[in-house]
Amino acid sequence: MKIKVATIVYLVIAVLLVIYGITIMSLQSGSKFFVVWFIVAGIFALAAIVHNTGVFGTVHKGVRITINILIIAAIIWIAVTQLLVITAFSQKPPKNLDYIIVLGSQVTESGPAPITKFRLDSAYDYLSENEDTIVIVSGGAGGNESLTESSVMKDYLEKRGIAAKRILTEDESRNTTENISFSSHYFDKENDTVGIVTNNFHLFRAEAIAKKQGVKNISGISAPCPPYYLPNNMFRESFGIVKDFLFGNL
Repeated sequence: MKIKVATIVYLVIAVLLVIYGITIMSLQSGSKFFVVWFIVAGIFALAAIVHNTGVFGTVHKGVRITINILIIAAIIWIAVTQLLVITAFSQKPPKNLDYIIVLGSQVTESGPAPITKFRLDSAYDYLSENEDTIVIVSGGAGGNESLTESSVMKDYLEKRGIAAKRILTEDESRNTTENISFSSHYFDKENDTVGIVTNNFHLFRAEAIAKKQGVKNISGISAPCPPYYLPNNMFRESFGIVKDFLFGNL
């Protein structure tokens, strides 16, 4: 049987997705989202087989139409959510915010993971330039963490020279919605100016959640993301946006 060009393309994409999934898995990011890359790779491998054998043409027309509609809907969903994510990538906050919240993410006993460190370094830069701003470090201990994220983040900022009196801790939250909700006990949602510090891929959803919770004067402070994590975390945000929309958080 002659192998069609499209079949080869599908198979190459499948292999690349498997390699990327293995890479993310090996980084031990604390998330099981890497499994999605293997699932998508399987879909492309199946598409290669179906395309090369021509079996799709023998399927009932109604089934073919349904599958095509689902594929188009998935493409639109990914495109729209990714555009929303990208719109928040390069936000620059106003000076002298009353508070900034550093959203929690993975930490270890030796310190913050790379994603978290980028958030903290961006917070440090802002705090260094705006000496009256108070920072709230937010995050409890995840299932794979022996220390709370807020305690590790506080220690990191103190070691970099931020005075302890400028650092408030919120150590009960388990997700972005709780990060913002629990941190808001420290400030006036109607009148205080607040910045959210998180990585570029996460900023759109974090700001939308804060606005939904009634934080009136909210600004984003965009931290970078390691390039090897970016595709994984951006794709994950497509699911996160839908989840929070369905749960009424956006």
